[in-house]
Amino acid sequence: MMEAVLRPNRMAQAIERNPDSLWRLLAQYAKGASSEVRYGVSMVALGTPHQLFNLASCTRIPFGQEDEAIAYTIEYFAQKGKPWSWQVNTISEPRDLKERLVAAGLVHSHDNPGMAYDLHGYRPQADQGDMREAIDAGTMNIWLDTALAAFNMPREFGQTIADPFPNGGTQVARFFYVCDEGKPVACSMVYFSDGVAGIYTVGTLADARRKGFGEKVMHSCLAAAVEAGYDAAILHATKMGVLLYEKMGFVEYCTISSFVPAPHGEA
Repeated sequence: MMEAVLRPNRMAQAIERNPDSLWRLLAQYAKGASSEVRYGVSMVALGTPHQLFNLASCTRIPFGQEDEAIAYTIEYFAQKGKPWSWQVNTISEPRDLKERLVAAGLVHSHDNPGMAYDLHGYRPQADQGDMREAIDAGTMNIWLDTALAAFNMPREFGQTIADPFPNGGTQVARFFYVCDEGKPVACSMVYFSDGVAGIYTVGTLADARRKGFGEKVMHSCLAAAVEAGYDAAILHATKMGVLLYEKMGFVEYCTISSFVPAPHGEA
């Protein structure tokens, strides 16, 4: 495992702030979406019925306001009527937030490593294969279809991400996909905010996995980050992707623990 060389506190903050910035951007376009910061908690409800799209994060609750903050946040999402999760970072405050959330009726769902990549001295992959970038409405639709197929998600989920970028990449985000014999098989996106390049939606079609396509679209994001002048890339790793990210040189800087409402009858 590679040694952490970027400043740990900076990376931990960027790992929670970059996705929060992206979700707030998406909330400006998604129908029925809302967002606010209250009691030091960032709340974004995109309206899509999945806990990944309705999040509480970036938690810095002032001392003495813990009970009010947790109660307000739970009620905020309860009013939305959609699945949601509270993401607790290693640097979240108060330090006993996890215990307080459980006491308030939430349950621990899973943990993901928050990882970062030092872009100093990065060298692009020599063979990128048939790599393409979404640069207009037509190619953006190809990217979206690839992402939805890779993650087995309905169209409405993808539109939440695509609506702010109807014509593909911009100065704040770029979208890549790689083809195999002319067929799109893997995709990724990179979002620039909070001093880092955040990598998202890294997915490969089921019948094209373990063939190096995921690594290729990852390299496209890293190369784009270097081109844009960034010194670090960040991501939230899944169990499926963590081995690839470690192999590429990503290092874990924090843990993101997800808490969700207890199923009825288990609170």
